[in-house]
Amino acid sequence: MIQLSLIGLLLLAFICFAGAVLLYFDFFSWIVTGERRFARARRISDKVGVIVAILLLACNWPNSPAWPACSYLLVVGFIVSFFYSTIRKELGPALLEIVVNYLLMIAIPVNTMVGIEEHDCMSWIFCTIPLDILGIMALADNYRLARRGARELGGGGDAIGRSGRLNEV
Repeated sequence: MIQLSLIGLLLLAFICFAGAVLLYFDFFSWIVTGERRFARARRISDKVGVIVAILLLACNWPNSPAWPACSYLLVVGFIVSFFYSTIRKELGPALLEIVVNYLLMIAIPVNTMVGIEEHDCMSWIFCTIPLDILGIMALADNYRLARRGARELGGGGDAIGRSGRLNEV
């Protein structure tokens, strides 16, 4: 039984490690060329990584009196907003989009602050920086989706249309 759980943990660690490496390559490719090279392979590793984060969060809950329950709810909100951003294909209601983007923007500095408290180089390389990169890429995708939606409505993607006048809503 112990060998089976050890093999499972090693497999999970390999998937998370491979996902982090793919994310770094994908991010640098996205910065240089504007295209994502490993988006399909990363979808699986991102989901596994988030599931591992949820499991670690659940296991650490009783051992962490310094973190109040609202902090855990905030982290769950970050995870839900990230999943919503990666799954949807069209814009949702305006209030929902505002909340999702707000949570993603707050997640980046909160994650960085948690990384600073950890004092561990490996957690920065495999957890803090990849999670910040995922947040940045999700926000960029949301921005592109909003611009495309505005363009389809005839607004040109900005508040000021082609005529130079403010678009009426």
